[in-house]
Amino acid sequence: MVFSGPIEAGEAIYRKGDTVKSLHIVRSGAVKVIKPLGGNSYDVEGFYFPGDLFGLCALDEKVQEYDVFSLKETVICQLPLKYLESIGSSFPRFQQLLVSELTA
Repeated sequence: MVFSGPIEAGEAIYRKGDTVKSLHIVRSGAVKVIKPLGGNSYDVEGFYFPGDLFGLCALDEKVQEYDVFSLKETVICQLPLKYLESIGSSFPRFQQLLVSELTA
């Protein structure tokens, strides 16, 4: 796990087109996820607060489809996909519990 922060208000955590490398958990602060539509248009896809996990939508993709910004000073925990894959292969029960939790 990697902790990132503090991330200043308005700072991008990642942007559309960035390589997918991690899932993220908000430790403190808040983030906004938007989907750029072109020009200055975008759809707000969601808000995430302490304890929330985000980045699941990108697991099937190689690149991010969304922009994610901090709304105020924020600390996140990054869960690198390589780390999750290695734990899953070493501890299959952990992988089952994680999948169960993520799909609940």
